[in-house]
Amino acid sequence: CHPIPGDPIMGFISRGRGVTVHLATCPTIVNEKDGLTYVLIAGDGLARKFYMARTEVTSEAFVRFRPRTPARGVLPATGVTWEDARAYCEWAGGRLPEESEWEYAAASGGLPLQEIAWFKGNSGGRARDAGSKQPNAFGLHDMQGNVWEWVEDARGAERILRGGSAMSARKFAWLGAASCQRDSNVSVCRSIGQNE
Repeated sequence: CHPIPGDPIMGFISRGRGVTVHLATCPTIVNEKDGLTYVLIAGDGLARKFYMARTEVTSEAFVRFRPRTPARGVLPATGVTWEDARAYCEWAGGRLPEESEWEYAAASGGLPLQEIAWFKGNSGGRARDAGSKQPNAFGLHDMQGNVWEWVEDARGAERILRGGSAMSARKFAWLGAASCQRDSNVSVCRSIGQNE
């Protein structure tokens, strides 16, 4: 699935103010282990197709992996180390996304930030339910804001987080935001299912 205007699998949503979002109807699968829906991400800029979780990994999904973890429903799982994020993804039959894969999946869209992201200016300073903002053109929710997301890559000894959080200033809650630091809103990951 590649959101390109004119593609026969595309839908169009007019958002007013001259903004039209091209929303792909990408193939999905439901992972029986974690209960999350995964969306097929494919395109010319990728070496291989892959499935990516439609939302951040929820607390509800993470409890299936670690039953003693406090359950918080569909809030994103937070306070998770990179090692635990990687272990979760392996348990779910996938892996952490590479930074370039995360960027590709996050870059599709065109909606105003306040419609797709929870950040300091609109979140009340706390993470919100996964998937409660508009999706991007691939049908992925919360790629910007809400909680930082782990990726496989590192810069030196530091692991990389992407996307900003509900505590991030607006300028850091965008697809280019990367950090090697942690705040209280670090998500487990956005799991990648098996490659197609």
